[in-house]
Amino acid sequence: MSAAASLPLEEERPLRVGRYLLAARLASGGMSSVHLGRLEGPAGFGRTVAIKQLHPHLAEEREFVTMLLDEARLAARVRHPNVVSVGDVVQADGQLLLVMDYVPGVSLAELLRRALDDRWPLPLPIVSAIGCGILHGLHAAHEATDERGRPLGIVHRDVSPQNVLVGSDGVARLVDFGVAKAAGKLHTTVDGQVKGKLAYMAPEQLRSGSVDRRADIYAAALVIWESVTLRRPFGEDSDAPLVRVQNDIPSASSARPEVPPALDELLARGLQRTPERRISSAQQMALELAAAVPPAPPPEVAAFVVDLADNLLRQRAALVAQVEQRRVEVAPPRPRRSRWIIAAAAALALAAAVAFGVSRFNDRRLALPAAAPSMAAPAAPPAPSPVVLPESAPVPRPPAVHRASSKRAPSRSEHCTPPFFTRPDGTRQYKVECL
Repeated sequence: MSAAASLPLEEERPLRVGRYLLAARLASGGMSSVHLGRLEGPAGFGRTVAIKQLHPHLAEEREFVTMLLDEARLAARVRHPNVVSVGDVVQADGQLLLVMDYVPGVSLAELLRRALDDRWPLPLPIVSAIGCGILHGLHAAHEATDERGRPLGIVHRDVSPQNVLVGSDGVARLVDFGVAKAAGKLHTTVDGQVKGKLAYMAPEQLRSGSVDRRADIYAAALVIWESVTLRRPFGEDSDAPLVRVQNDIPSASSARPEVPPALDELLARGLQRTPERRISSAQQMALELAAAVPPAPPPEVAAFVVDLADNLLRQRAALVAQVEQRRVEVAPPRPRRSRWIIAAAAALALAAAVAFGVSRFNDRRLALPAAAPSMAAPAAPPAPSPVVLPESAPVPRPPAVHRASSKRAPSRSEHCTPPFFTRPDGTRQYKVECL
């Protein structure tokens, strides 16, 4: 993937896909582009990430989708400080994203271009540190296993300065497993189909496309050779890869006399045209490289990177600050339901269930035959308790009660004749209603 000039954040309208915000484009290629992004979570959580976006017009093409998914699956199985880790895959809204850790730094290709422009060769300890990082990352990929512990047989097939990221922390990291070969991939390369950059391919990869881990060792040795000499072995001609199949690469000391013989001999073994004559392990080559040229410590590499690419790192840091300070509208949190609302809803549901049950009961009762009337006489109401009044108290007049009766009620004159009645002791008691 070729590097592209970073655009101001205002010139690229941010795109939101799921939890991620895509901002400034950092690099672009024929299949995808890499953006500075932001992961946004609840409670103000956020993290700056790098997002590889499959070009929208390729997001519906099965071949390209499976290639990116293969890259994500393989990179997620390679856990090593010298490999940029993959944290997430997002497929939504017609987009396919590969989310990676964002590492402040520049590509090795950018460092070599700036060193060539300034006519300032990279110090050999810096080259050794970067080369050891590449080789250790490759060894981790070569030895990666699946979830059951079975070897994946990963071959990167695209080791080049463009796919090596040198961070401002002084650590070199391998990126882009997009054309890697491995067991169990969703996308299968057709026999004879060439994958990778021609300028860094091993001779057997150019001839037949059939490769194993030794092809990556050849490419890594060629990247180290170029970092030492600041030149391509056969120039920039388009037919240089075909020439390389039949010709050996000259020694690095022929272009830079201070290169020690041990480094010359190591690079020559790594650049053998026959795979069987090469170093068989990237880890072994890293150990021999460290012995030939002791690598610079990470702080020294970091200082060199910052000194050589200070303006580019400042631009990237400004973009990161803009992304992190950008205010993005966040949906308000969903309110919690109060207990009384839940209780009211339950009561309504219970009432509805009871009403439904009563309705069903009434319907069934109407469907039954009418019951025979009962012949039992209704029970008589209980008699009221008598009220005893003192003798001196006037007898209250009972309220008039209208009752239906077949007998005629006596008139007042008939009732009051005589207007008294005689007590047992012989005294008269006048009737109150006749007074």
